[in-house]
Amino acid sequence: MTVIQKNYDQTPTIQQFPDCKNTLSFFLCLMMLLVPFSATAASFSATVDRLLMQEGESFTLVLKSDESSIFGSPDYTPLEKDFELINSSRSSQTQIINGDTSSSTLWRLTLMPKKSGRLIIPPITFKGDSSQAITINVNTVSSSTLTQTNAQIVVETRVDKETVYVQEQATFTVRLLFQGVQIRKWNLSEPSAGDALVYPLGKAVQYDKTINGISYGVLEKKYALFPQSSQNLEIKPITFTGVISDGNQRRSPFGYSGGQQVIKRSPAVTLTVQSKNPAYPTAHWLPAKAVQIEETWSPENVNFQVGESITRTIKLTVLGQSSATLAPLNLKLPADVKSYPDKPQLGEGLNDDGLVGQRIESLALIPTTAGDFTLPAIKVYWWDTTNDALRQASLPEKIIKVLPAANNTAANPPPALPYSAETAMTPPVTPNISANNLELEAEIEKWRLSTGILAALLCLCLLMITFIWIRQNKAGSNNTEQINGAEQHRQLSLTKCTDKLTKACKSNETTEVKVTLINWGKVFYQQDRINSLGQLLKHIENKALSDEIKSLQAFLYSNQLTDTAWPSETLLSLIKNLPAPPKTQTHEKTTALEPLYPS
Repeated sequence: MTVIQKNYDQTPTIQQFPDCKNTLSFFLCLMMLLVPFSATAASFSATVDRLLMQEGESFTLVLKSDESSIFGSPDYTPLEKDFELINSSRSSQTQIINGDTSSSTLWRLTLMPKKSGRLIIPPITFKGDSSQAITINVNTVSSSTLTQTNAQIVVETRVDKETVYVQEQATFTVRLLFQGVQIRKWNLSEPSAGDALVYPLGKAVQYDKTINGISYGVLEKKYALFPQSSQNLEIKPITFTGVISDGNQRRSPFGYSGGQQVIKRSPAVTLTVQSKNPAYPTAHWLPAKAVQIEETWSPENVNFQVGESITRTIKLTVLGQSSATLAPLNLKLPADVKSYPDKPQLGEGLNDDGLVGQRIESLALIPTTAGDFTLPAIKVYWWDTTNDALRQASLPEKIIKVLPAANNTAANPPPALPYSAETAMTPPVTPNISANNLELEAEIEKWRLSTGILAALLCLCLLMITFIWIRQNKAGSNNTEQINGAEQHRQLSLTKCTDKLTKACKSNETTEVKVTLINWGKVFYQQDRINSLGQLLKHIENKALSDEIKSLQAFLYSNQLTDTAWPSETLLSLIKNLPAPPKTQTHEKTTALEPLYPS
């Protein structure tokens, strides 16, 4: 049912799994290729950060136990044959989710392969449990940029292929190598390659690499490039900027706080891009490393019946392409089978070999007549970029048998009789009541009961809302009456204070002018905290009135005789000509404390 081709220089191919004979085992094999970093769901498991590396590079092996373990460590003895243990660390973590507590312990090992080739990390045991074996590939290094220079920082770039087809994935790797220095405030520019789409392949990884007996730290980032036109593609240099210091201070890389500015650039890389291979038979060009197509039915193993819906889901998975490049499948169906397609689902995943695109199409099938129908085969042509050959992934044609509807009279109703007086006068025939009818009546009765309860609850809610609205309106009207009453009382008090101030000014009683002026200010500005002329001045915005009050203050605290008259006509005139005071404030109350030292 599925055709897939995959071939790598360092990784196993489909043909190396002899048990892949049926659809289920074939699917499991593909998942092993597409998700090489996954671990088993055992209580003790192992994972690595990379499966493919070069000679002299380190990698990280993580061992996980699904329980907290303070004492004891796994047995590392099986690793000594092919790997050198450079560093190890232990960490524990506890999670509480919805009251359920789970604990785990992690051991992180930094390993260096002792030789190149295909190496197997053997199972590691801990408290009777064993991890799964993991296969890695270590390539031999013929030369490196660092073999020709003693530079402390070098930026390397490389592509997995020098010649690619248009829209074929090229893996672009950027490496920052450093030795004997500490780096901080660093930055690596992103790849720029003209008419090409660029996708980052996961996060950057950091490891150690030994070249000519010298240990280097390496920061590596990978990208997937997809040229969009058949012409030479130039990938611009990658620029590194950072601040470095010497390695005398024992700090981890990228963590030092002083040094000198350094700028490094990699050489430009040129790709030769070929046009679509002329042997490709269709217009939609699909270069890829592997393609798989599969289908599922919901519900499963159910016979078709007229008028009943069954959902068919077809999943297309492509290694080395994004989902945006996957064309619709254009499914063809018999005329007597209606189809209602859902919106296609597109998604991407990451793999050590690059980008994994996926397109999922689902459609509901409803047969309208009984009989045997043939669903045509589905074929997807693609170009195998590993072997440079045309391939085809397909689903074979499928014959479905559609049974008549359970109720034949409902599926094939008799033709309607022509209208006449006799047929109009014919009394209705009482239908036979079967067990299905009784169940239907019971369901209808339940529905009526639930509908009645819901209607009663809605009526109760409306009554409560109406009651609250009436209360709020009544409270609002009472509040308005209170505001109007308070305003009237304030206006009367202000009139009395103004009359007393007028009498004090006309009688030239300076002390009485001060007292009545303070009382007037309390009412006018609605501030009970005004107990002095200084506090009153804080609320007066009229400059002329403010100057008159300051003049009164100076007169009261001067050395003049107390029987000396102070001219108060100007003060009285300014107060009477003030604009109307603001209305009574009732919504907010002052909660500030009295000043510690009032003026």
